[in-house]
Amino acid sequence: KQIITYYYYQPAKVIVHYIDKTTEKELEETDPESGEVVSSRVTIDGQIEDEYKTEAKEFPYYALITKELPENSKGKMKVEITKDKDGKTKVNNIIDVYYYYEPKPFNIGVDKIITKITVNGEEQNISNNKLTRVEIYRKNVNDTKVEVEYTIKVTNNEEVDGKAIIRENIPEGMSVVNNDGTWDEKDGYLEKVIPEIKAGETKEYKITLAWDGGDANLGEKDNKVEITQTDNVPGFKDGNSEDNSSEATVMINISTGSVPWPLIVALVAVAGLEGITLAYANVLTKRNRKQRK
Repeated sequence: KQIITYYYYQPAKVIVHYIDKTTEKELEETDPESGEVVSSRVTIDGQIEDEYKTEAKEFPYYALITKELPENSKGKMKVEITKDKDGKTKVNNIIDVYYYYEPKPFNIGVDKIITKITVNGEEQNISNNKLTRVEIYRKNVNDTKVEVEYTIKVTNNEEVDGKAIIRENIPEGMSVVNNDGTWDEKDGYLEKVIPEIKAGETKEYKITLAWDGGDANLGEKDNKVEITQTDNVPGFKDGNSEDNSSEATVMINISTGSVPWPLIVALVAVAGLEGITLAYANVLTKRNRKQRK
């Protein structure tokens, strides 16, 4: 007598999903061997009562929403056999585990300040680097040379590397002095492409504009820089549009000719001394008259 025994097992599996919470789509990753972009899903094959354990993954442009693991992140595989209303057998041997992610924040902002003003080659004091005033004499209005240097700061404020295009708008009545060849000069503005700005990085650029001169060219010169386009590898949108532009204003006016305060104080002092002298002389005159009488 020979006995032949066949052994069977109940297959089971665990499927681990890594989901973008904003789109409800499965995240993708690059296969290190083939270099192809593939689904990040992980499948663990086994049988009933096998122990399993899952873990979160790291993605360059996404952050895990919560550090708490899913309730079924580990445990034992199971097989459930049921029958539907028609009496057909239904086997459920798959456990789905979900890890949810959100895109890392992306934002590039710009700021502009006035860093230097020269009038006929002499550097002027700047009391406010966003709004300042230049006064020139009426008779020299056609001969005065005014140059204004602006510093533009472009900052990646968040966690995703990106690139940007900025536009420097040239005020009417002013012209560019120092285009270093990295700005594309067009009608009324300059444009610069920043091919890469890393997370947390700030890049500075300087622009000098010259006042064209003349009576008809006085007044406020509003200088505005703006970010016209941003981009990044995952295609995230800029998270804050409020810092996409910045302004600095120079007011070029005719000198009012007002007397400086130190000079006014000196004149008052002199006038006071003169008054004392006249009063003393008057007292002496009256005294001499009494003596003669």
